Amino acid sequence: MRSSSPGLRGFSFVALLGLSAGLLRCIGTDVPGALDVPADGAVDQAAPREDPVTSTDAAVEAAVADATVDAATPPGTIDPGFPIKVWQFPNGGTFTPRDVAVDAQGRILVAGGVTQTSCSGSVYEVFGLVRVAAGALDNGFGTNGGVCHHAGNIQSARAIGLVQDRIVVAGTRADELDTAPEPSERGAGFLHIARFSPNGTIETVTSFVNQPDTFQAGMHYSPRRVTVDDDGILVSGEGFDPLGAANARGFVQKVQVSGNGYTPAWSYVAKDVFRISGAERTGAGDIVSGTSLRATSDFVVRRLARATGDLSASGSGKASIAVATNTLARAAAAFATPSGGVVVVGGRNLDAAGKGTGLVAVRFTAAGILDTTFGSGGVVTLDDVTWEERLGGEPAALDTKGRIVVLAGRAGVPTLVRLRSDGVLDATFGSGGHVALPVPALDAGVVGIAGAVDVDPRDDAPVAMLPAPGGGVVLVRVLP
Repeated sequence: MRSSSPGLRGFSFVALLGLSAGLLRCIGTDVPGALDVPADGAVDQAAPREDPVTSTDAAVEAAVADATVDAATPPGTIDPGFPIKVWQFPNGGTFTPRDVAVDAQGRILVAGGVTQTSCSGSVYEVFGLVRVAAGALDNGFGTNGGVCHHAGNIQSARAIGLVQDRIVVAGTRADELDTAPEPSERGAGFLHIARFSPNGTIETVTSFVNQPDTFQAGMHYSPRRVTVDDDGILVSGEGFDPLGAANARGFVQKVQVSGNGYTPAWSYVAKDVFRISGAERTGAGDIVSGTSLRATSDFVVRRLARATGDLSASGSGKASIAVATNTLARAAAAFATPSGGVVVVGGRNLDAAGKGTGLVAVRFTAAGILDTTFGSGGVVTLDDVTWEERLGGEPAALDTKGRIVVLAGRAGVPTLVRLRSDGVLDATFGSGGHVALPVPALDAGVVGIAGAVDVDPRDDAPVAMLPAPGGGVVLVRVLP
């Protein structure tokens, strides 16, 4: 059920202007539609209604035809033309998927780690990419639909984004095992970024090692999101200690294009949070992001200056809200809205391991106050879904209509949940806004909650990605 809106604490965002620069994970498509629109399905009562049976108007006839198709395949139907199976890395090795993206042609890209391949022949994990097109491995991508990248002893791909027709993958890299007993004995942590051509050819590789004022020796990067900026990309996520989370902290790294490669521009580090999710540029040129305070129930949004990465010079540049009482909450995804605000999605009522029951979404305006047109006073809570922390990509996505699609669990089953642009459960999607995913048996610890989701930019069809036991990935495409 939906609980009452939690209490609000002070804000001091400076207003942002303009339209969002768009989501990189929306694969180079148009910016999603404005969020402050009438509820999905609303009828303009001022517009005259024409009888679709007797009208000869071509537009009305087309609308009738569309309605007929929708009735035959209602939103939330599992796409019967896409096979539900375990996809393995095509060139051998054990594939651990962590993020998913759908490109402008509807091809599905999965990024993760792969071991024991022809790429490295190593027990260490290296970058692995798989592309599926028209329900089959895409032979036009790499070798048999798979690409691996090896540039050090250990690499772990965590997040994928598309910049126009290029594929950008961000992850962590270490030149030594990260299990040494003392941080000083471990290899330095690198933020490792690789860019691939549309056919999977590696184009450029960049590694940043322990940027100043960022992470202590032995800390490793765990990117969660890659988004586009006019002159480069933004990578956001967390820095972590492989032997414990006590020193984890959130980061945003701005990377500029330099010739055919990338160079670091600035980094912003927040020591009061585990991670920063979904840093994105707004149309006004500033960066907005969402996160959660360490060991609290607070969701926090930040506004950074695009040129320097500093918090807004006018006001604190932060806004926060408590989304639970006496329990933990963790933000898992964040998106810039077309009006310059930000949506933050995550879990609440969590235990120390990041597991619990409760989905929460919050929307702030460009001025840093709760958007009361969203949910109940700016907050949506769903306590009939399960949640669990995970490494890698984000479990939520925005479609072109401003709807929020979230991969969670419900009654022990992996489930997609869709909210309308006003925060209300989309009753037209599946069963009351929920779609149970008919996936093969998964490990009990990852049912419905360890995975990622994206939407097909051609038709807003959600694509869910879940890891399979023993390696491989399960993909499910749902009709929009």
